[in-house]
Amino acid sequence: MAIILNQKNVTDENTNKRIGIEFPFQRGDYIDGYFKSTSLTIDAVKADLINLLNTNVGERVFQPELGTNLRNFLFEQSTPSLNAGVRQRIEQQVKKYLPYIQILELSVNNPEVQFAQPGTTDNTTMLIKIKYSVPAASLVADLTIPVSS
Repeated sequence: MAIILNQKNVTDENTNKRIGIEFPFQRGDYIDGYFKSTSLTIDAVKADLINLLNTNVGERVFQPELGTNLRNFLFEQSTPSLNAGVRQRIEQQVKKYLPYIQILELSVNNPEVQFAQPGTTDNTTMLIKIKYSVPAASLVADLTIPVSS
């Protein structure tokens, strides 16, 4: 995860300049290095956010508090308080580890089960939708990420 330390914003004018590692990890070519890299700020920020959401607390060496533990919320009864807890956890971790991102909208939903009674939700999957901005770069983007067991 990148931490901004009073640096100027990286512009996207030079696509030969690599900013971060693309997600999901892929083998890079001779220009990217070992892993395929991102050359746009919005792609690097998106990869950072996806990595934070998919990381469980304790998985990251030397940063044991990094992560959201979203999989721990699976199989729980879907209630407004559970969804509020998930939103709070995401907001806390983004504020701590990705301070250059501002969350504009955040929703947590359980999709409906197909071929079941209407209104029956699937508590084995969460659908997280985030609209976020990077104020330093004047960028706004959306991210939808399913979390499942």
